[in-house]
Amino acid sequence: MAVSGSIDNTVCFWDVVSRRQEPEQILKDAKDTITSVQVTDHEVLTSSVDCHMRLYDLRIGKMFSDYIGHIITYASMTHDGQCYLLSCADSTIKLFDKDTGELLNTFSGHESKDYMLENAVNERDSHIISGSASGEIFYWDLISSNCTQKLTHIKNKPVVSLSHHPTANKLLTACEDEIRLWGVPTVEE
Repeated sequence: MAVSGSIDNTVCFWDVVSRRQEPEQILKDAKDTITSVQVTDHEVLTSSVDCHMRLYDLRIGKMFSDYIGHIITYASMTHDGQCYLLSCADSTIKLFDKDTGELLNTFSGHESKDYMLENAVNERDSHIISGSASGEIFYWDLISSNCTQKLTHIKNKPVVSLSHHPTANKLLTACEDEIRLWGVPTVEE
């Protein structure tokens, strides 16, 4: 199955084997545009312009929703699956406990402006990473929320997309027409 989120407020499940033109299932819980979809082996995490994150647990057929109070532009999960991160239009990233819905930490200092900035967590679940409209990449300590590092991709060009390797200290970032791979090469490379 492939899972998509759409401007029509729906999350659709598509059977890629049969190549049917209609989705197998449509979720219509959001009241505004779906901004991101993250899929694990049994969960689907979505964010929306309606200021809600929704977590669908496919094992038990249940949806959990939290109202955040700000437009959510991107949602992701920590590698241990215990928390989710929400990039918000108010230039913050919020870390929530998945089971209780408790706000654990807020990360700020970057600029989101009107961009949909992605977030990530490093391979050890110790740092939160986000791009910025200023062209920088911010690293925050997960516990203290202090900014520990800033990288400059291209000055004044928004870093809207990033992806951290799940097991190695490697980061892929993109802004406009340039992609960069960050990390320290190992002996094998």
